Amino acid sequence: MKTKRVGWLLIFLSYVGVVLAQNLDDQERRWAISGSWGGNWPIVTKNTLSGKAVSAGHIHTLMLEYYIPYTRFSLKGGYTGEEIGLNPGISASMSNLEIGGRYYFLPQRFAIQPYGGLSTGWNLSPRRQEGMGSSSYYDPSRQEFRKDYDYRYRIKEPLFTVSPVVGADIYFLSCLALTLEYNFRMGIAGKISGEIEKTNSRGTGFVRSNWMRQTVSVVVMVNFPFTITQTD
Repeated sequence: MKTKRVGWLLIFLSYVGVVLAQNLDDQERRWAISGSWGGNWPIVTKNTLSGKAVSAGHIHTLMLEYYIPYTRFSLKGGYTGEEIGLNPGISASMSNLEIGGRYYFLPQRFAIQPYGGLSTGWNLSPRRQEGMGSSSYYDPSRQEFRKDYDYRYRIKEPLFTVSPVVGADIYFLSCLALTLEYNFRMGIAGKISGEIEKTNSRGTGFVRSNWMRQTVSVVVMVNFPFTITQTD
């Protein structure tokens, strides 16, 4: 009789354990998929141009994130594509394989989840480019386009990028969040530069960036297991 009671007790405890584990699995996030789009602004290290040196580019990502159990840390990796631009008319694009980590400052129950982290990117096809170009403007008095200046450019894309990141996930549902994110992206051993020569004068200008750039992105993130709780 005593053995039977112990057996039923073990069955009952096993059942409770399974139920509790199932509830935990339903409520705890395990991993996430996210996509983003944002602006990309290079930091100019030298500029002798009379006008604006920076031309805004863009950045887009597709990422997977794994939340490490019983911690506030996560691992994140995926694809990053970006384009930056410098005036006059110089642009470069990169495709990066990205991997990094995040630390979430608040417990999971909070709807706003600020975080900080660090990412590293590997340029899948680093390139060196050199070339020339020109720019024209429309002269309404003559009703024709006239050459404004000629320019030369040199681009050396970095092989690696290191990026401190801060942001905040804003949850609208327990499994769906909108994220605002800032990155300070530092290219290793990269350089982009351009030199301008005005057509109607002897003046020249020079602009250069060492592939340091700032990005601000809007991210849409979906957590898995994909569940809708009673509080949603």
